[in-house]
Amino acid sequence: MGTERADEHGNFQTERPVGERRLFFRVIPRVPWQIPGMDTLDATLAGLLVFGAASVAATGLFRRLRASRRRREWMRDTPFPPRWRKILRRNLPAYHRLPDGLRGALETKVKRFLADKTFEACGGLETVSDDMAVTVAGYACLLVCGRAQAAPFPGLEAILMYPDSFYSTAPTRGDGPEGVRTASGEHRVGEYDPRGALALSWREIRENIAFAGNGRNVVLHEFAHRLDGEDAVVDGVPGGMSPERRAAWRRDMGAAYARLREDGHHGVLDPYGAREPAELFAVATEAFFEDAVRFRTVHPEIHGHFVAYYGLDPATWH
Repeated sequence: MGTERADEHGNFQTERPVGERRLFFRVIPRVPWQIPGMDTLDATLAGLLVFGAASVAATGLFRRLRASRRRREWMRDTPFPPRWRKILRRNLPAYHRLPDGLRGALETKVKRFLADKTFEACGGLETVSDDMAVTVAGYACLLVCGRAQAAPFPGLEAILMYPDSFYSTAPTRGDGPEGVRTASGEHRVGEYDPRGALALSWREIRENIAFAGNGRNVVLHEFAHRLDGEDAVVDGVPGGMSPERRAAWRRDMGAAYARLREDGHHGVLDPYGAREPAELFAVATEAFFEDAVRFRTVHPEIHGHFVAYYGLDPATWH
């Protein structure tokens, strides 16, 4: 084991004997094996589950709970670290435009996110740096900084960070039996898994930052799937809405989906949204935050639904 502490910048580190890795934020060791027939991503996810079970047997769970409690206490009592703010200013363009109240809410949720979640370095990535973790937390918490929920993304345990795209054969949602179709395997830059994990490519994130404002962002996309699945169904209609709002949502999003499938393009929406309603919600979320003014102009009906759901309006940030 080792002694966990936070430095003056808010970086959680584990001091370990010589020969062991230094881990940041709750980064756990890579699983050194794979189950035959499973791809790298699925093996990593399975390893996380096995790792959790072994921790319970060895009372490691209680150590992790105590560590999480110490993190939350530190997060509650310590001002937002200046180094983290510098990362957000550099990598999250919306941070500069946020109203003061929302900026404070974002920082509070980023601190809680980093206290609660595990970051796993995968695919040859040596470690998850402060830059990576704070950037991912910033974009993820941008989605929920207008909501009253204290703990962002409950049930999400692990963020798997890859240096580049990764190969996955995980089943994808579709129109087949029980809404699932099995993919033969493909390279991806992001993937949401309902078992409590989410995978991201750091290279894709950096490219999204370099071309900010074009309506594309993989972190927003995958965390939108996570929000969509909070009601246990990833169908493009997130939970928490009244029957009337849900009916209006289905009507307007359904019309946009039909138009996208028929024409192959519709306003500022990425054509990828034509794959299924869940993907439409994810790409529309990207555009809502990343191309806000054009989104409001071209898709006023959907924009209104998103303002009500997310509790904020990026088109008004200056």
